Amino acid sequence: SRQGALSADREITASTTASGQPVSSSGSCRPAATAPVQTGGASKEDQEPNHAGNVGGKSVWYRFLAPANGTLSLSTSNSTFDTLLAVYSGTRVSALTALASNDDDGTNIYSHIDVGVMAGQTYHIAVDGVGGASGTVVLNFAFMDLTIYDVTLAVSGSAAAGIGLTPVGQLVPPVCGLR
Repeated sequence: SRQGALSADREITASTTASGQPVSSSGSCRPAATAPVQTGGASKEDQEPNHAGNVGGKSVWYRFLAPANGTLSLSTSNSTFDTLLAVYSGTRVSALTALASNDDDGTNIYSHIDVGVMAGQTYHIAVDGVGGASGTVVLNFAFMDLTIYDVTLAVSGSAAAGIGLTPVGQLVPPVCGLR
């Protein structure tokens, strides 16, 4: 199976759970979680962006290297405080590009993100507390491979002159269901 990695203080692979069960194989996924991390001693990095529009102040960072094109699903369910969650690309804290963020998934205090990722790219994941809240964070994650196809449309004849294609939204990749 393919491997991706999230890391905080230590590296874990997104290809197996602690019991050795596969997390992802082509077209399927099985969720896993990081070991709980206490955020009370964490702080905000110099020039760190606000996550999900909130200043936070006790962030813990993870890293994910995408093993293939696909969907990375993240959730902070089972954490002990009101969380913020964000995914970024970039190489410096001062120059990160926000790809997705969330504060409160639906009616609860946990956060959830499904984000499309590209093979070989590194993504940075921040978990923080609303207004600087802290406690025990559990980052649940799953990766699902997604095959990307190029599609070519050919229109011929007199109908071709009057046809225009207008995008109506973004392609939403399938998700693994971490809610």
